[in-house]
Amino acid sequence: MTDETANLAMARGPAGPLAPPSQTVGVLAWARRNLFNGWINILLTVFSLYLIWLIVPPLLKFLVIDAVWDGAGRDDCLAEKVGREVGLVRAVPV
Repeated sequence: MTDETANLAMARGPAGPLAPPSQTVGVLAWARRNLFNGWINILLTVFSLYLIWLIVPPLLKFLVIDAVWDGAGRDDCLAEKVGREVGLVRAVPV
C-alpha cells in the first residue's frame, strides 16, 4: 500500500458497520435455524402445524362463533331458544 492510498483511506474515516447477511437475521433465518434444521425437526414442525390446523378452527367455532354471549341461565343457551346450533354438536349413534 502506498502512502497515497493510506492517506485516502484515512481521509474518508472508518467505514460504518455493515448490515448482517439477510440469511442470518429475521424470522426466516430463525425458522430455518430452529424449525427446519434437520429432517426430524421438519417432520415435527409439519406435524405440529397439522395438529394446530385440526384443533384451532373447531375451538374458535365453539368458544367464539357459536357461543351464546348473553342469558340469565342455562335455558337461555339451549338451541331451541336461540334458534341455531350452539356449542359442540355431537352425532349420537342410535
